Amino acid sequence: MKKYINNYLTKAAYTADSNRATTKSAVSNIADGTGVVFDGKNVLVEKAAAGIGDIAVYDTAVSAVRFIKFGTYNATTLPASITILGVVYYRTENRVNIVSKNNQPSARWAEGYKVKLSGFDFTSGGTFTITVNSTTTAAITYTNTDTLTTIAAAIATALTNAGFTSATGWVSTVDNANNCILIVRNWYTPVINTFAIADAASKVVATIITTKDYQCTLSGLLTAYSNITRVDGSVSSWAGANYPKFYSYYYASGGANVNESLKSGNVVKFAVFNATDNPILVTYYGIGEVGYAAYIKDKMLRYPYSKGLIIDDNGQNNTNLLAPVMYIDIDGVLKPAYPAAYNAKQFGVAVNGYTTGFETGSWWLPSAREMYLLIKDALLDNSDVINKTLVAISGDKVLASGYYPWTSTEYNANIAWSYYGTIGSLYNYNKFSTNNVRSVTAF
Repeated sequence: MKKYINNYLTKAAYTADSNRATTKSAVSNIADGTGVVFDGKNVLVEKAAAGIGDIAVYDTAVSAVRFIKFGTYNATTLPASITILGVVYYRTENRVNIVSKNNQPSARWAEGYKVKLSGFDFTSGGTFTITVNSTTTAAITYTNTDTLTTIAAAIATALTNAGFTSATGWVSTVDNANNCILIVRNWYTPVINTFAIADAASKVVATIITTKDYQCTLSGLLTAYSNITRVDGSVSSWAGANYPKFYSYYYASGGANVNESLKSGNVVKFAVFNATDNPILVTYYGIGEVGYAAYIKDKMLRYPYSKGLIIDDNGQNNTNLLAPVMYIDIDGVLKPAYPAAYNAKQFGVAVNGYTTGFETGSWWLPSAREMYLLIKDALLDNSDVINKTLVAISGDKVLASGYYPWTSTEYNANIAWSYYGTIGSLYNYNKFSTNNVRSVTAF
């Protein structure tokens, strides 16, 4: 291997070498403590030398996964044998974690409750009521002049008057292809245990499409984690995960609370971080922006830690359990009950004629811990190594703000964990929400 490495005694000697390759792949070792330097174009290394920000690729020239060192990627000189797999976002001694180049289609964490209504008698008309759990709508009457569209509108009105409003996720739509009306509820409460039609003439029939109320019940497949521990030792339902965004948001938009205790769940803004409004905080952390920075750091999640949310580090297992759960939709097609996990698992990078280990099914929705490792060092201007590399390969940035990707970690019956890009925290979202999906894998 030595003959492929340029050796220099000092950084000055390295800089002064006009014969050193700068347009081809080049590796140099500088003995003064600088260490190994990768420069040139598309410097390819093996797994042992891979680091955060490097590009994982499959090289058909050697039929193996390799890595282009950070800062050396050049599209115009990229060998034809190279297929980009993703970007390294974390590594341990034996494992390299990789994020996909692009987001996958956004999705809900869990599918909504769906019911098909059919059997309408457009010759004679009819009357029916709908009961959801213990609440029954007023009678819904239709005649031979009505259509599926007018009946769907009447159903929506009856549901609204009974308290099942569109604001709480209830929608009644026409499915002409299947000659029926579809009622969908995407909301977080209550659990729907009963949905029934009462029709004296036994005409209108309700067919439950989804096998359970996925958005309001535990999956039954995962361990749910309903708390996270902050650096200050407090236990909460959320905590800072990306310091630059968390600091910038709360500096201006935090709470105006006064006389806060050290382990309060609230996070105050800088304007009230003073001896008059919050003497306990200032006495402990110090005054001014230095003290405020120390205070914000205490509101970040504690990592590493052996309790709560942060121990869920197996997104692959989570996804393998969630993604296969299906229901037969109104059109007779199997659909995912947990769409975010399903979409993440559908991602893959194919290299024709080669089995790389990065095909569809080899990627997953990151666990809460994996999400933290992915976004913790992202910078607001995207100048961090992961985002710089993603930009270089024309990928979707892992933003520190304005980015709301799901994790595969469950919170409780109706909530799952996500990265809340507005404030830079690991937070919880209702399972009916539509958020970003980003696949990861490991090598």
